[in-house]
Amino acid sequence: ILLVEFNPSLFKNLISTLSSEKYTLVFLNFRRPASWNLESINVLKNSKSKIINPKNFLPNENHDKIISDLRLKLENIFEEESFSEIFKFNNISFWPIINNKLKKIFSNRIPDQVKEIIIIKNIVKNLKLQCFICSNESGETERILGKTNKQKIKSILLQHGFSNFHEETDQIRMRIDERKLIPIVSDKFFVWGKSDYKFFKKLGIDESKIVISGNPKFDDFPIVKTISKNQKIVLITPEPITESFGHYVTKLANEYENTLTRVCQILKKIEGVQIIVKLHPGQNSHNDILEKKINKIDKSIPIFQMKSSQEIVKESDLLINITCEVVDPSTIMLEGLMLDKPVLEICLDKEFSFSNKGIITAFNDDNLEKIIHKMLFDKKFLEKNTANRNNSINNYLSNIRNSSKKILDYISNWN
Repeated sequence: ILLVEFNPSLFKNLISTLSSEKYTLVFLNFRRPASWNLESINVLKNSKSKIINPKNFLPNENHDKIISDLRLKLENIFEEESFSEIFKFNNISFWPIINNKLKKIFSNRIPDQVKEIIIIKNIVKNLKLQCFICSNESGETERILGKTNKQKIKSILLQHGFSNFHEETDQIRMRIDERKLIPIVSDKFFVWGKSDYKFFKKLGIDESKIVISGNPKFDDFPIVKTISKNQKIVLITPEPITESFGHYVTKLANEYENTLTRVCQILKKIEGVQIIVKLHPGQNSHNDILEKKINKIDKSIPIFQMKSSQEIVKESDLLINITCEVVDPSTIMLEGLMLDKPVLEICLDKEFSFSNKGIITAFNDDNLEKIIHKMLFDKKFLEKNTANRNNSINNYLSNIRNSSKKILDYISNWN
């Protein structure tokens, strides 16, 4: 079984479950090494997995002719007059401004792309693969593998993130979801639960492609019961503004900073509360802005980015997520529900009113001080919220802590 661009540290249970006498796990990682830290090395060692050395699948021959031909084709493509019309706004073409820069980027990437294509073709040709598993189809490695799989080796796409917290935003997601714009290449799409199955089926994805597997990353999550203690740890998870939906504007950025400041000021007034911040692990310029802002508010607030969210959430008493794009709320809120933590979502988009009893949603101009106090200290509220969280989880996730076994069973019985 080929695992494509996987981080072993995040899929410990899946890797140990899939590795058996019947299957050997093989890792193909161009973007980041599979053995990137001690934990991942131990996971690979214990499962007796193998890591592909790309040099072993790259023939010792000169590829200059292929690269030269592709660069010549690229020059011809960039001479097309249609680009001046495509890259036009208010009847003014901005193609001359970006033409050379884009061409340089593409040209510089051609040698690496050629080598990756040759390597992946030889992997598909020479390894006896039962199937390969990806967590997305938008990365370069995954796209090349999908295009070069002429032998039609079975392929699985694992759902990467979760955003089905609110039914009110489904219609917006229907219009912009990439699964509607870019058809799924993989044979099967493994989703986390009933709500996802319902959404993707409604989106138009072939029902026979969708399999409810659960989320194997959550198999490793412990069952945590909240223990009363004197100090309360509040975890703030600021979701960075992205450029994907065109929302990265000054007004939203200012509103975001004001909300973040206000939340920290409220928490700093409460005796016995420690603030911790967990930034989104992805590369995003807004993460740097958020980090500087937090340091300006209080330099003593610990800020993490790459540390395991499971470990941080587990130690927290309240998770506060700042959501800037209603169609793409952070998966970490689901991790909070899984680990039996009260979750407060502060939404910067006031266009919608939300109905989710498991997650408390507020807006930045609500009485946040009252809401936060209630979620930290009101025992009756917390008891009721615990029941609501459990109901939400059952809708969002199936095969809880047993997803890896479900995936193995499916692969073993796949005809």
